[in-house]
Amino acid sequence: MKDQGNPDGEPEDRVFTNRSGQPLLSTAIVNGKLKKSDATKSLFWRLLVELGMDKPGKGFSTLRNTAATLIEKIDPAVTEMFLSHSEKGMKKHYAERDWPRLHRAQVELEKVLGLGRKAEGRGGGWRRRSGFRSNVPASCPT
Repeated sequence: MKDQGNPDGEPEDRVFTNRSGQPLLSTAIVNGKLKKSDATKSLFWRLLVELGMDKPGKGFSTLRNTAATLIEKIDPAVTEMFLSHSEKGMKKHYAERDWPRLHRAQVELEKVLGLGRKAEGRGGGWRRRSGFRSNVPASCPT
């Protein structure tokens, strides 16, 4: 992420940008004071507030653990994919992962967390409201 905030970098070199094509992480001197902007951190904390998880000692790990527990209840076969765990043994060489199945479980998770209803009512949900734009090719698994 720090390299993404490099002001000398070209916009097309960035994987994630804001709506105006600027880096998600930036620093600047404004009126003699250092100003830092971290859109990813801001979005994450807004999500925690929306979910009622904005308590001291709660953070990414708590959200990840909660989501993993819920995904396990929705479809245990996709929990390791959800957590980005690598395939074990020879299976990784011969079997493709079932990305559509993971996507279906994630859609269900959004509904369980109340994000799915907000997505329908507000034109895209918290991810789109953020203004993040991705330069990741559509062919990449999501």
